[in-house]
Amino acid sequence: MVGSLNLKSLNHKTIHMIKVYFECKSPKYAELAAVFTDWSTYDACMGVLMKECRNNGFDIVTESVVDSVTTKELDKLITDIV
Repeated sequence: MVGSLNLKSLNHKTIHMIKVYFECKSPKYAELAAVFTDWSTYDACMGVLMKECRNNGFDIVTESVVDSVTTKELDKLITDIV
C-alpha cells in the first residue's frame, strides 16, 4: 500500500517513517506491507490493513518507526514495495 506522498516536493528532507508489516505467527514470517509518514494516515488505514492482512493469510499487523529517514531513502523503499 503506497500513499500519495509527493517526495519531490520535500527536496530530500529528513522525516519519520512508519513501516507496516503483515506477520504470520507460525511459521514466523513478516512482510513489509506499507509505509506511512504520519500517524493520522496510518490510523485511518488500520481497518483496511487488518482486512488485507487476513485476506493474504497473515495473522497480525505490526509496525516499526524510523525517526530519521531522508526522502531519498523513503522513495527507494516505496519503489521496492511496488
